[in-house]
Amino acid sequence: MKINSITLRDFKRFNNLNIQGLSNTIRLVVLVGPNGSGKSSVFDGFNTLAGVAAGGYNSVPDYYFKSGTSFSADYWAMFSMNKVSVSFHDYPSIMYNNVQPNDAKCFYIRTSYRYEPDFSMSQLTKQGDILRENTRPPMMISIDARVSSNYQRIVAQTVADIFDPSGNDNTTKKEIRDRLTGNVKASFDRVVGGAKFIGLGDPLAGGTFRFEKGLSKDWPYKNLSAGEKAAFDLILDFVVKRESYDNTVFCIDEPEVHMNTAVQGNLLKELYDMLPNQSQLWIATHSIGMMKAAQKLENDFPGTVAFLDFGEKDFDSSVVMTPSTTDKNFWRKNFAVAIGELAELVSPTQIFVCEGDPNGKRKKEFDAKCYGKIFSTEFPDSAFISGGSSNEVKEKSALLSSIFSQVIQAVEVRFIVDRDDCNETERLEIIESGNKILSLRHLEAYLLNDEILEKFSHYIGKHDLWPQLQAAKIGFSNRSINERHNPSDDWKSIGENLRQEVRKLYAFNQTGSNSDAFMLENLVPLVTPDTKMYQQLRRDIFGV
Repeated sequence: MKINSITLRDFKRFNNLNIQGLSNTIRLVVLVGPNGSGKSSVFDGFNTLAGVAAGGYNSVPDYYFKSGTSFSADYWAMFSMNKVSVSFHDYPSIMYNNVQPNDAKCFYIRTSYRYEPDFSMSQLTKQGDILRENTRPPMMISIDARVSSNYQRIVAQTVADIFDPSGNDNTTKKEIRDRLTGNVKASFDRVVGGAKFIGLGDPLAGGTFRFEKGLSKDWPYKNLSAGEKAAFDLILDFVVKRESYDNTVFCIDEPEVHMNTAVQGNLLKELYDMLPNQSQLWIATHSIGMMKAAQKLENDFPGTVAFLDFGEKDFDSSVVMTPSTTDKNFWRKNFAVAIGELAELVSPTQIFVCEGDPNGKRKKEFDAKCYGKIFSTEFPDSAFISGGSSNEVKEKSALLSSIFSQVIQAVEVRFIVDRDDCNETERLEIIESGNKILSLRHLEAYLLNDEILEKFSHYIGKHDLWPQLQAAKIGFSNRSINERHNPSDDWKSIGENLRQEVRKLYAFNQTGSNSDAFMLENLVPLVTPDTKMYQQLRRDIFGV
């Protein structure tokens, strides 16, 4: 079952939404956008059709009809007024007044309120037609607990297999048990790891799913963490239902609930792999893990994944929505939805880890702030963050690179260190590793260069006094070399002397309270593309 187009009129959030352009090659559709943008409302539209098909539709006008529109007393007004319509590539549309037997398998829907913290069985009850089960949520705001009912279905199926007259009498008990549970075991292990599903326990004496984890053996389902239960629920449900729902649009609202990013990505890939060949999976998500896993699936299997972006749409007007192009702007916007202010960190194409204590006081993030200001115009997709000392910068860069390679593969992480006393061999080793090292001793050597200081003097109208400041700079440097035995290119050591001299010689009071403040506010803005210092720094960092 593959959806071709969707129309929702005066339904929930929408005035007139038409989703189109969905090709018949698509296996996964990802709905993204902020809370309240209408993603779950699309699933509510699907769910009304699923209810009609399974004989469980409930007319709730004040829930389904768009606020401000008139309600109808007609029980079937939702469909007679064409408020919800879905066309398929490979199946006729569901008609409320002419339901067909196979309509019941068109949709299988899970709400975001999936949680069954504990259960145990002492007796088994008949579950009924799997295509018309009474656990189907009537609305997307409904509780959706299916673990215990799926437990009973597995037990019932196992018993049925034992007494099946057409079966093989040589089949072992283990083979019968593993017919369904073996698939759950393998999938759960691939997605979660750690906790392992081992069986059903005794269905008539506190029956529940049993697990082991490390040295803990044969412990019940209730002991799983919330994330483990969430993943197990969806995997179990897929394994139990996919034989009957073999030509179906599966919908899961917020499949990432309770799970960490790595598990989210593993789960989506597993569901994609378990999806019956003629079926389609729709998810609504805010999760970076889910979105990036979907992007990887599209890269691996081109033409099989579509993203529908519900952000920044005026649904009080008519909207035609087609699959989004997943370019840089798409990811930046949706990262902002997913992680708020941290989007500025994860959305760049390059992240540079610089020297400087992110938790310090006087030197807090000095290098990162300088680089950010200098290159914000020409390299807006680059971010600079502080990582500590030179050695700490290298370690944190490697760690961040490892993290981002798992979550946001398009982001490159490198470190920038001062040259300090590195010899040429050491410098080249850093460059060849793909990281960055300044060609001058440190960042202050660029900022306190004569070119920038002279430009500053001109900028504040004191150019006639520049020769005196230049002479003072030479004197400070000589004393630093002769009296403090600093290297001849160590301009950082005279930064405070220069700040005080500027304040006194130029009668300039906006020098800040220390040399870092002076450079950051007064000199950094003057390191512009027309200066030699900018060009040298750009070559050092960006290689251009």
